[in-house]
Amino acid sequence: MSGAIVLLSGGMDSATLLWLARREFGEVVALSFSYGQKHSIELRYAQELARIAGVREHLIVELPLYRSIKGSALIDEDVEVPAGSYLEGEPPPTTVPMRNLNFLAVAAAFADSFGVKRIGIGVHALDTPYPDCRP
Repeated sequence: MSGAIVLLSGGMDSATLLWLARREFGEVVALSFSYGQKHSIELRYAQELARIAGVREHLIVELPLYRSIKGSALIDEDVEVPAGSYLEGEPPPTTVPMRNLNFLAVAAAFADSFGVKRIGIGVHALDTPYPDCRP
């Protein structure tokens, strides 16, 4: 396959990337992750986006290891997702340790199995408070 794998969370950054990848590379495999996130509605959005975009395949990968990690407001039931801005220079309480690095490692394995040379992830300069989103 000569297209791309796109990490698709269901949010606006990965949705934009999905459409760019479809335009640039044609065939796309969308890869989403279920890792115990509180906002699991994003997975429903990802499924709908993948359907509308007409991707070759949409895979949802289970990563249960994150259910054991404590302290992140995105996955720990005992930590609330704060409203408003985060403290400058501090990792946000919604940081999930090494999440994107793990996602990319899994995507690389799928890319190898599909014969794909491109992997897309929707991170950008405004995500820099998150350690695994920095350039």
